[in-house]
This record gives sequence, C-alpha cells and structure tokens, in this order.
Amino acid sequence: PTSPYGKDSPAYMRLQETIQQIYPDALVTPTFMLANTDTLHYLNLSNAIYRFNPYVLTPSDLPRLHGVNERISVKNYERVMNFYYHLIINMDKPLEVQSHGHEDEL
Repeated sequence: PTSPYGKDSPAYMRLQETIQQIYPDALVTPTFMLANTDTLHYLNLSNAIYRFNPYVLTPSDLPRLHGVNERISVKNYERVMNFYYHLIINMDKPLEVQSHGHEDEL
C-alpha cells in the first residue's frame, strides 16, 4: 500500500523535515522501494510506513550490500546516526495536519 504523503500527512512532513536537515540540497519525493522489508509486519499498526535509507551509496558500495564484507563507510554511519537522532527529536513534536483554509466555505 502507498503511505500518505504531502502537506496533509504530518508524519511525511516530519520525515521530509528530517531529511532536509541532514541533506539540505535533497529533493524529497515519494517513490517506490523495491526491496522486501520488514514493514509487512507493521501494516496493521499504521498506514504511514516509509522505507528510507539515510545514507549515500556509490557504485562501489553496491556489491557489498548483502554480500561478503557488507559495510557502509564511517561517514555514512555518522549520517545514519545523525538522521535517526533528528528524526526522533522531530517526531516528538506535536503532529498537526495542515488546514486547507476552506472551512468558511462549508
């Protein structure tokens, strides 16, 4: 299933905020992740499940994924820790749905 995204999704907006704190030049956009993840086990808990890896992969990293000597660089490890630190801090803020501003028309 597709998780909610955009200004009407507070969880997505917090994820976008966190990504842009760590990667200020990044364009955040919803897409598909083809890998099979453990999120299957969480579908009954939330419809806002986002599959995101907060590290930068280069072509030389790809053969190591799920292979011999699987690892990421120290710099990527630091990015991952920094990302999850900020995500936890950001998710602790109250989640508010953005109003469309059309309430007076109803």
